[in-house]
Amino acid sequence: MRFALNFVWLATVAGATIRSPEPISYDGYQVHRIRTTGSLESVKKSLATIPHQTLNKVRGQWDVLVAPEHADALTAFKLKSRTLHENLGHSITKESRVKRSWKRNLNSSDDAWFDSYHSYGDVGIIRWQPRKTFTDFTPA
Repeated sequence: MRFALNFVWLATVAGATIRSPEPISYDGYQVHRIRTTGSLESVKKSLATIPHQTLNKVRGQWDVLVAPEHADALTAFKLKSRTLHENLGHSITKESRVKRSWKRNLNSSDDAWFDSYHSYGDVGIIRWQPRKTFTDFTPA
Protein backbone atom coordinates (compact mmCIF):
# COMPACT_ATOMS: atom_id res chain seq x y z
CA MET A 1 0.00 0.00 0.00
CA ARG A 2 2.80 2.36 0.92
CA PHE A 3 4.56 1.60 -2.36
CA ALA A 4 1.41 2.41 -4.33
CA LEU A 5 0.96 5.74 -2.56
CA ASN A 6 4.62 6.65 -3.09
CA PHE A 7 4.36 5.68 -6.75
CA VAL A 8 1.24 7.80 -7.28
CA TRP A 9 2.86 10.76 -5.49
CA LEU A 10 6.06 10.42 -7.51
CA ALA A 11 4.14 10.13 -10.80
CA THR A 12 2.12 13.25 -9.96
CA VAL A 13 5.23 15.27 -9.13
CA ALA A 14 7.03 14.06 -12.26
CA GLY A 15 4.05 14.87 -14.44
CA ALA A 16 3.75 18.35 -12.99
CA THR A 17 7.43 19.21 -13.51
CA ILE A 18 7.89 17.94 -17.06
CA ARG A 19 7.15 20.72 -19.52
CA SER A 20 6.20 20.27 -23.12
CA PRO A 21 8.62 21.75 -25.64
CA GLU A 22 7.91 25.09 -27.27
CA PRO A 23 6.20 24.75 -30.66
CA ILE A 24 8.50 25.18 -33.64
CA SER A 25 7.55 27.72 -36.28
CA TYR A 26 8.33 26.67 -39.85
CA ASP A 27 7.43 30.04 -41.36
CA GLY A 28 9.60 30.63 -44.40
CA TYR A 29 11.16 27.16 -44.39
CA GLN A 30 11.25 25.47 -47.78
CA VAL A 31 11.08 21.82 -48.75
CA HIS A 32 12.91 20.81 -51.92
CA ARG A 33 13.00 17.47 -53.73
CA ILE A 34 16.42 17.04 -55.32
CA ARG A 35 17.11 14.49 -58.06
CA THR A 36 20.22 12.54 -57.13
CA THR A 37 20.26 9.95 -59.92
CA GLY A 38 23.88 9.67 -61.06
CA SER A 39 25.02 12.70 -59.06
CA LEU A 40 24.62 11.69 -55.43
CA GLU A 41 28.17 12.56 -54.42
CA SER A 42 28.05 16.06 -55.91
CA VAL A 43 24.67 16.70 -54.26
CA LYS A 44 26.05 15.52 -50.91
CA LYS A 45 29.06 17.80 -51.33
CA SER A 46 26.86 20.79 -52.14
CA LEU A 47 24.45 20.19 -49.27
CA ALA A 48 27.29 19.71 -46.79
CA THR A 49 27.95 23.45 -46.95
CA ILE A 50 24.47 24.53 -45.80
CA PRO A 51 22.48 23.40 -42.76
CA HIS A 52 19.50 21.28 -43.76
CA GLN A 53 17.35 18.46 -42.51
CA THR A 54 16.74 15.32 -44.55
CA LEU A 55 13.06 14.44 -44.68
CA ASN A 56 13.16 11.54 -47.14
CA LYS A 57 15.85 9.86 -49.19
CA VAL A 58 14.56 7.27 -51.64
CA ARG A 59 15.66 5.96 -55.06
CA GLY A 60 17.23 8.95 -56.69
CA GLN A 61 15.34 11.61 -54.76
CA TRP A 62 16.29 13.54 -51.68
CA ASP A 63 13.75 15.69 -49.82
CA VAL A 64 15.41 18.38 -47.71
CA LEU A 65 14.12 21.07 -45.37
CA VAL A 66 16.03 24.35 -45.63
CA ALA A 67 15.80 27.38 -43.35
CA PRO A 68 14.80 30.69 -44.98
CA GLU A 69 18.26 32.19 -44.61
CA HIS A 70 19.82 29.29 -46.56
CA ALA A 71 17.24 28.97 -49.34
CA ASP A 72 19.17 31.25 -51.69
CA ALA A 73 22.34 29.21 -51.18
CA LEU A 74 20.47 26.06 -52.19
CA THR A 75 19.16 27.60 -55.39
CA ALA A 76 22.65 28.92 -56.19
CA PHE A 77 23.89 25.31 -56.51
CA LYS A 78 21.58 24.88 -59.54
CA LEU A 79 20.67 21.33 -58.56
CA LYS A 80 17.93 19.43 -60.38
CA SER A 81 15.19 20.08 -57.87
CA ARG A 82 11.64 21.21 -57.46
CA THR A 83 10.08 23.05 -54.57
CA LEU A 84 7.50 21.03 -52.69
CA HIS A 85 6.67 23.78 -50.17
CA GLU A 86 7.65 27.41 -50.71
CA ASN A 87 6.58 28.23 -47.14
CA LEU A 88 6.18 25.15 -44.95
CA GLY A 89 4.64 27.11 -42.06
CA HIS A 90 1.85 28.37 -44.32
CA SER A 91 1.27 24.86 -45.71
CA ILE A 92 1.00 23.38 -42.21
CA THR A 93 -1.47 26.09 -41.16
CA LYS A 94 -3.53 25.61 -44.32
CA GLU A 95 -3.72 21.82 -43.94
CA SER A 96 -4.52 21.88 -40.23
CA ARG A 97 -7.73 23.87 -40.58
CA VAL A 98 -10.80 21.94 -39.54
CA LYS A 99 -14.09 22.34 -41.36
CA ARG A 100 -16.75 23.77 -39.11
CA SER A 101 -19.61 21.68 -40.45
CA TRP A 102 -19.96 18.00 -41.09
CA LYS A 103 -20.80 16.73 -44.52
CA ARG A 104 -24.23 15.63 -43.37
CA ASN A 105 -25.02 19.17 -42.25
CA LEU A 106 -24.33 20.63 -45.67
CA ASN A 107 -27.49 19.23 -47.27
CA SER A 108 -29.67 21.75 -45.40
CA SER A 109 -31.57 18.90 -43.83
CA ASP A 110 -33.21 19.21 -40.44
CA ASP A 111 -33.69 15.49 -40.26
CA ALA A 112 -33.83 14.32 -36.66
CA TRP A 113 -32.34 10.95 -37.68
CA PHE A 114 -28.80 12.15 -37.08
CA ASP A 115 -29.47 13.58 -33.64
CA SER A 116 -31.53 10.82 -32.08
CA TYR A 117 -30.97 7.28 -30.85
CA HIS A 118 -32.30 4.34 -32.84
CA SER A 119 -32.67 0.84 -31.52
CA TYR A 120 -31.45 -2.16 -33.48
CA GLY A 121 -35.05 -2.96 -34.42
CA ASP A 122 -35.55 0.46 -36.01
CA VAL A 123 -32.38 0.13 -38.02
CA GLY A 124 -33.39 -3.37 -39.11
CA ILE A 125 -36.76 -2.14 -40.34
CA ILE A 126 -35.17 0.68 -42.30
CA ARG A 127 -32.59 -1.70 -43.73
CA TRP A 128 -35.02 -4.41 -44.87
CA GLN A 129 -37.90 -2.19 -45.95
CA PRO A 130 -36.55 -1.51 -49.47
CA ARG A 131 -36.21 -5.23 -50.05
CA LYS A 132 -39.93 -5.73 -49.55
CA THR A 133 -40.65 -3.57 -52.59
CA PHE A 134 -38.74 -5.99 -54.82
CA THR A 135 -40.76 -9.19 -54.60
CA ASP A 136 -38.55 -11.17 -56.97
CA PHE A 137 -35.51 -10.62 -54.72
CA THR A 138 -34.66 -13.50 -52.41
CA PRO A 139 -31.89 -13.01 -49.85
CA ALA A 140 -29.01 -15.46 -50.04
